Amino acid sequence: ATQVNCPPDTGIDTVEKATYAVYPNPATTTLSLSTTENISSLAVVNVKGQRVMEPKVSKSISIESLAAGVYVLEIHTQGATQFVKFIKK
Repeated sequence: ATQVNCPPDTGIDTVEKATYAVYPNPATTTLSLSTTENISSLAVVNVKGQRVMEPKVSKSISIESLAAGVYVLEIHTQGATQFVKFIKK
């Protein structure tokens, strides 16, 4: 049998996960964004992986120009990118 000694401490005290809320979902004209993080940029990606919109950073994003369908909102912060799926009616 092989013995492996693993230290009990990883050196990471706590892992904090940013919280995001994107609503309403599904949406028709505007998406609202609520977060605890400082957002550096936003992007809307379609199901084909194409960037279809790069809205300015705001708590309210106009999606009127998008065709009906499923999209992913990319939320870029200082050290991470979060992906939130939404539906445009």
